[in-house]
Amino acid sequence: MKRRDFLTGLMVATAPLALTRTAVAQAPAPAGAMQTPLYVSMLSRGGQFLEESSRVAFDRSEVPAVRRFARAEVVEQVQLAGDLSANAGVATAAVPGAAMGMGMTAGAMMMGGRPITTDAQRAAMLAQMQALQGPQFNATYVQAQITGHEEALALNSSYSASGDDPALRRIAGRAAGLNRLHLSQLARIQRGMGGASS
Repeated sequence: MKRRDFLTGLMVATAPLALTRTAVAQAPAPAGAMQTPLYVSMLSRGGQFLEESSRVAFDRSEVPAVRRFARAEVVEQVQLAGDLSANAGVATAAVPGAAMGMGMTAGAMMMGGRPITTDAQRAAMLAQMQALQGPQFNATYVQAQITGHEEALALNSSYSASGDDPALRRIAGRAAGLNRLHLSQLARIQRGMGGASS
């Protein structure tokens, strides 16, 4: 009997917290809000490319700045994937394949006024990188990272402004700040290797 009284008391005591949390979670999304499954899917696919290409760069590059950046990028992408899975509460498989970039033609999907790189284009870039060595490899890696970070910045900025999940909007805002930082680091690395920064 005491256990039942305890559980009843616990439910009564925590009911206001549950109602508050539900009300926050169901707060109306901003007008024109980006849907969470689409955001998570696009960010995960782009992040996977940034991580995979950085693993290759860490193993293959002889340039210390490139290796440092590649190692940091792998760590960041693993952490971001964990944050997304812990906070999104959505399965990316629920998003139709066309919306995720599978089977899209180049330029079929736009973000921030520019076409989003498709899965096939990312696979081709990764294959190209794996076939290169030395300065050509480094230049190709850095340029691919710049492109990927520009897309991630557009996506994170868009979601942080109009995403339909408040917790993920905060994560997207932090990620956008890191995207800007990484773009400035990549521009410095590119200049240091004698290339023109984008």
